[in-house]
Amino acid sequence: MTERALNRELLAQGAEARAAGPVVEAAGGDTDLARAAWAFAHGMTILELNGRFPPDADLDAAWLRGVEALKGQAVS
Repeated sequence: MTERALNRELLAQGAEARAAGPVVEAAGGDTDLARAAWAFAHGMTILELNGRFPPDADLDAAWLRGVEALKGQAVS
């Protein structure tokens, strides 16, 4: 679903903004931080689903570290 370009012409007016709304809100209204958080979560999920982490990888720790890295990263 996310492996090719999105044909935005096929989307209903405002659909993309409504879908992104909860992530942007969670990021304190910072659209760039929301995109970074979504990219991190998407990447971690795809890598885990595809079995790309070593068997002994502590994925809970990786998730926590990623979330912590994104906290407070608002750039002025």
